Amino acid sequence: MFGFDLHGLFKRVLGRRLNQPNIEILNLLANVIESRDPYTVGHTWRVAKYVSAMSRHLGWSSERVASLEIGSFLHDLGKISTEDRILKKPGKLTAEEYEQIKAHPTEGRRLLQGIEFLQSAIPGIYSHHEHYDGSGYPEGLQSDAIPEEGRLIAIADVFDAITSNRPYRNPMSAEKGLSYLQEQKGALFEPRLVDLFTSIWARGKLEKTVLHSEGHIPLIACPHDGPTIALKRGASEGDSIYCPVCKTRFVLVKRNKQWQVLLTQ
Repeated sequence: MFGFDLHGLFKRVLGRRLNQPNIEILNLLANVIESRDPYTVGHTWRVAKYVSAMSRHLGWSSERVASLEIGSFLHDLGKISTEDRILKKPGKLTAEEYEQIKAHPTEGRRLLQGIEFLQSAIPGIYSHHEHYDGSGYPEGLQSDAIPEEGRLIAIADVFDAITSNRPYRNPMSAEKGLSYLQEQKGALFEPRLVDLFTSIWARGKLEKTVLHSEGHIPLIACPHDGPTIALKRGASEGDSIYCPVCKTRFVLVKRNKQWQVLLTQ
């Protein structure tokens, strides 16, 4: 799972509507997204951290922030309908393959229709690939016609993508990632929000969120700080391993063929 306080997050959004069926639905969606791509767990967690910081600086209510965070976790939900050969293709996509990828915001919205307590998350999910200049998809919305949730997720999504390891390329440095955001002000992104993200970064509030594994090995989730723990080559079960954010010492274990960490006594 995401290694994030999902129960607390859902409770802020749902309030008195929080119940076990709702939690089970959200956990199911989270597990489905994660199962499609080993990099998704870290990506969605980091995107949620970025948009949460930005929205709080904008003075959003706690409920709206929480809805945005859930939308961030689920923004790639629609990719569960994308073929594996396309989703995990190491090279450049064909025009036909790209069209299938472009369907994921619409598919994500479709999958959440009828789930009443998740309706507030849909605007960010559906519009996170719209561009400020109108060149994005699925509707080609422009400027303020794009929901603010989508404008925030767009910045966080792209920044994390270009500063993360992928099988087909090495990550860009955070400094170069920030420069790219500046270059795309007014084109892909709203200038005001790019400047906000850059300002928050300059204060050192987000640096620890950019933590990546070595050699394209997915990060392991710290129970306190999310997917931050890089697995070294040659690691063995029983090894001591530390979260670089909270400095907690864990023991490395393998459960169901996946690496996990256990808190030591």
